[in-house]
Amino acid sequence: MIPFLVLQTLPRPNVFSPRNALLTLARNLDCSRFTMTVAVPRPGLLSEALENEGIRVERIAGLRTYRRHDALWRLPTVVLRIARLAARMKARFVVSNHAELGPFADAAARLNGIPWICFLRQADRSECYYEKYRVARSHAVAAVSEAALHGY
Repeated sequence: MIPFLVLQTLPRPNVFSPRNALLTLARNLDCSRFTMTVAVPRPGLLSEALENEGIRVERIAGLRTYRRHDALWRLPTVVLRIARLAARMKARFVVSNHAELGPFADAAARLNGIPWICFLRQADRSECYYEKYRVARSHAVAAVSEAALHGY
């Protein structure tokens, strides 16, 4: 079994789509080969749905979108929390389920010497958006659509 860690924000914990890409992955994951753990900042409907699918959900305080005005003080603490969780579960790679979590995923993956996969969700972003969130440092990029991937 290959364990991996997914970083997920919950901007509106009481709202989510049943067609959510992460939930779709959970439902179609080859559990004979992979074990997925999802890190969230707080419980919500998506984390409950993931748990109902048998996915382990862990809370990481401070895990929110990277914003320069507050992330500089949060970055070291949150990165260490993510890195400890990844080490404890012997994760083989980290997935940021939003580019906005890139700086956290990048640093935590580097601390553990494992790859980081950036999962893109939007197609209408500027080049500086990808630079800000360090997407080019990721080992691989996946996307919800061809448009999102080509935007990168």
